[in-house]
Amino acid sequence: MTATVLPQFPRQPHVPTRWERATKFINPLILRILRSPLHGLLSERLLIISVRGRKTGTLYHVPVEYRQELGEITIYSRQDCVWWRNLAGGGDANLHLRGFDVHAVGEAIEDRSTVIRAVQYGFRLSPLQAVEFARGKVLIKLRLSAIPHDEL
Repeated sequence: MTATVLPQFPRQPHVPTRWERATKFINPLILRILRSPLHGLLSERLLIISVRGRKTGTLYHVPVEYRQELGEITIYSRQDCVWWRNLAGGGDANLHLRGFDVHAVGEAIEDRSTVIRAVQYGFRLSPLQAVEFARGKVLIKLRLSAIPHDEL
């Protein structure tokens, strides 16, 4: 009995999508504005979330659109982004929210039906619109903490 050896094909280099190229240019600009005295231009809809990678220890600073109800913040992220995976199962995050640094405890939720229900309720969409919006998205729920937290 001989083992069959499969041919090795060279890996194709990753070609950045139009979205990846745009965010690589735009995100640093948005981060600067949100940390500046001009943050009021964007901070009603955008915040900076800082999350430390569980495996690599890399600190991610990501501008994201958010919705706030009382002490809870809701964020929807694309599933192909990597930063939110550090909140799967629960984790700490620092937020730069309307010019202030606050600590939050968050959880990433990938369950499709939960994401669809949250989208439908949060944006008051029809079921069909909610399904379309939720495609390829993950839900991040953050609870604001009253306890100051050092840089992750």
